[in-house]
Amino acid sequence: MAPQVTYELLRSVFAANEVLRFPGASLPASLVHAPTRAYLATVGLPAVSNWLFLPPVWHADEPLSTVGEVDPYLDDMVGLPAGAPDWTVVGQVADDLLAVDGESGRLWFFPGGEDEIVPSFDRIDTLGLFLHVLQRERTALYGPEDGADDGLDPHAEIDRVRAELRAIDPAAFADPEGTWARLLQGFEDEWTDFSVEEPAPPGDGAFQAPPHPR
Repeated sequence: MAPQVTYELLRSVFAANEVLRFPGASLPASLVHAPTRAYLATVGLPAVSNWLFLPPVWHADEPLSTVGEVDPYLDDMVGLPAGAPDWTVVGQVADDLLAVDGESGRLWFFPGGEDEIVPSFDRIDTLGLFLHVLQRERTALYGPEDGADDGLDPHAEIDRVRAELRAIDPAAFADPEGTWARLLQGFEDEWTDFSVEEPAPPGDGAFQAPPHPR
């Protein structure tokens, strides 16, 4: 059973200055979904530079923006729900903007370079669980710190992380070209590029997921 996502759970893998909690004044008025507002205020979002998830802002007292305020290409989107410009931006995964529907609390990806949005999670605490696992498993994804060798099989370790995330939300990996599937495959591809004689990828978290297939 997946653990409940709390501030303390995020703090178990992130430093105190790497978790932002947002007071009500920082949240758009269009974000009326009470559980999401409570999550952002009491649990928060990670804010780590050069990581796979980038926060919507870097300081908790900065107001969160709506999609309409940050995405200049909404008019080019196909089948966009009428209220989408008012959804709250909660971060970015690789090149994909992540926003929450302020009424339902459902999260959606606005994929970079694409003209259709893609459903992400039904609730924001699932995002918190994913980010907790991905930060906890940094060594499995990025490799050991420079000079260390823990003898792990990187491909097996990434498969293990993928299985854990899939157990949390199977729908996140239903599309092999979806954001989370590409992210994990991107890590595995990074490792494939290195032979046993070459150094492993650095463990500094500087990684970008592969681009969307065209």
